[in-house]
Amino acid sequence: MELEKALRKRGPGNCEFYDQCFLKTARDKAASAKVVITNHSLLFANKTSGSSILPAYDHLIIDEAHHLEEQATNFFGVTKSNCRI
Repeated sequence: MELEKALRKRGPGNCEFYDQCFLKTARDKAASAKVVITNHSLLFANKTSGSSILPAYDHLIIDEAHHLEEQATNFFGVTKSNCRI
C-alpha cells in the first residue's frame, strides 16, 4: 500500500523510495557510461527528443546496425499513398 501511494506521487523529491528505485539506479549508472549499447528505435527516439533519453556517450554500439538505414527511413520518413491522400 505504501509503494502504491508513493508511485502516485512520481518523481524525485516526491517518492520516499526514489533512492532505492531500480530504474533510477540503472539510469545513474548509464549516465556515467562511456560506451552505450542501444537499438535503432531508442537511438532515433533519443535524437527526436533532444538527446533526453540516452546519456552522453563517447562510443555507441548499435544492435542490428546492418538494418540502420532502413530503420532510419521508416522512423524519420513519411509514406504517401493514394489511400491516405
